Amino acid sequence: MDYKQVKSQRDLSNEEIDLVKKAVKKGGFTGLQLDRVVNMLMRRMEKTATYYDYQHRESLGTFITQALTAILIVVSPNLVSMALTHPSGLSHNHTIEFPLAQLLRRANASPENTPYLCHLRSIYVINKNDSTWSDGRFYLPLDLSGCWRLFDNFLSIESVRVDIMEKDPNEELEFKEKYSNISKISIHHSSVGSLYLANLIWSCKTLRDFQYSIGGRASSDGGSPIFSPKAFIKVLCAHKKTLEILDVDAESQIHIFDIDDEEERDYALNEYESPFESGISDETCTFYQLIWAYGGSLKEFVALKRLSLGINFLLYFAAGVRGEPYKKREKLDLVDCLPNGLEYLCVRGYQKGENEEHDEQMDALMTFYKSGSSQLKELKGIDELIPNAEVVRDPDNDDHLLWSLEELGYESD
Repeated sequence: MDYKQVKSQRDLSNEEIDLVKKAVKKGGFTGLQLDRVVNMLMRRMEKTATYYDYQHRESLGTFITQALTAILIVVSPNLVSMALTHPSGLSHNHTIEFPLAQLLRRANASPENTPYLCHLRSIYVINKNDSTWSDGRFYLPLDLSGCWRLFDNFLSIESVRVDIMEKDPNEELEFKEKYSNISKISIHHSSVGSLYLANLIWSCKTLRDFQYSIGGRASSDGGSPIFSPKAFIKVLCAHKKTLEILDVDAESQIHIFDIDDEEERDYALNEYESPFESGISDETCTFYQLIWAYGGSLKEFVALKRLSLGINFLLYFAAGVRGEPYKKREKLDLVDCLPNGLEYLCVRGYQKGENEEHDEQMDALMTFYKSGSSQLKELKGIDELIPNAEVVRDPDNDDHLLWSLEELGYESD
């Protein structure tokens, strides 16, 4: 660790210092690491002015705060939920392992032999930018995959949540299959592509709850990542026996639905975000080949209880994704394509009178719902428009559309 020890700033008895050392040792810190973490705990926050070589995350305050957090975790064996910023930092292009990152990495490598964090179920990643230039208008880069690997093997871990993120340009996707214990993923007010989401889904041993939405921020470069509904559904099909909740609010960024001709649209879906895309890496192509072996439709998601999608995405999902080559789809009756156990359905972006086919499908759906002949208990988006989420195009003049961490009680970025 890039940390310089100084004289203790706290007046503790030898007995009290021994208790601190015992807790630090319990966290797996030994030798020089033990001495440094204890020294961090012996410093006071008001005396941690930022030196020229400890900028942003490398500040002394970060070391001390993480040391305190690590020890609190060690002495809290029944901890079930936690919120944290990404616990690793970069300095001159090399990664600094702060105390919390070290503690989590060790626990994740050997969870069966760790007396703490064994009951942790939920983690919220507080996505904050270290840059003083951040002003709350744009999505923030986050290496979620790197953060994910600090806790995805915990014995009781279930859910990971994050907001206002975009892919970190230095983040590398690993495409590892079914190694993570995480089964619930929530990424809201964010901007990542279907490949990024597919990589996360592919890593889950079991997937029960997946939520993703765009909006609430602007893109710093004005662009948006590609979202392929075909690739996304195919990777979901690896979990069609376990997925209980699916909520994707990204249809305004799925421009492929703007293509009216069905065969032309299918061609475009195979040209991008697929094994047939040119210019992608061998690793990415191999990953696409693996998920392209999967196929299925909405009806086959037998565990699904709650579903929220845009109208076009919903109908595409209902029709299903199969193999190649293209075959013209038969006329679809949405009500016959719903999972038998579905209890809640939210349809976004439907405006009565704009599309004749959509009107027929939604009228039949409402009749089906009112008949009471199914498990469907709640239906939204038919009588009243629920708009699809939109990226904030002009954050300077539409600041009322911006989403902030303050809405969850955290300090804004």
